[in-house]
Amino acid sequence: MSTSTDGRGRFTYRTEIRNVSAWPLDIVWENAQDLEHVATLHRRTNSAFELLDVEPSPDGKSPYVAMTFMVKRKLFGVVPIVSFGFRRIVGPGEIRQIDMNPTLGLTTALWSSLEHHPDDPQKTILVDRLEITMPWILRPFAGLFDRALRRHTRLQCLEDETFRARRYELRERGIDLPLSILNRSRWERTFLR
Repeated sequence: MSTSTDGRGRFTYRTEIRNVSAWPLDIVWENAQDLEHVATLHRRTNSAFELLDVEPSPDGKSPYVAMTFMVKRKLFGVVPIVSFGFRRIVGPGEIRQIDMNPTLGLTTALWSSLEHHPDDPQKTILVDRLEITMPWILRPFAGLFDRALRRHTRLQCLEDETFRARRYELRERGIDLPLSILNRSRWERTFLR
């Protein structure tokens, strides 16, 4: 964890979090692109997800190029806080995401990537590089935020393992379900009735 300050009463800390999945990179990548399962599969860390807008993938290689969303997270597993985010698939196994939490004044930049496990090619390493900017007054809580983020990503990785196992089992049976956006975005529901 490293920190820096700016002249506007805000400071930024950076951290890298690594988790290991027992499943191959292609299975983990399919799961990583799916953000709609957050509110149902990750109920200990999230309580709601709403797709606000989505830019579909023109080539069909991924379910989207970019999406805008609202997510209600459980801070420290208890306190619900609402964040608004923008997510973009920038390449195979790589996602960039910006989340803004107006209540706490937090801005989180995430660079998420996948790596083959060096000791076991059937496993995948999930690498999350985070840069979080917050008001200076929250600086004493940086360590607490770091522990909460590590817990959050560890729990989500563990919860996703059953989802990945199911994807792997389907693939082994010759069933290759295409990835798709299941929910209609708020933009579509409001303006494209």
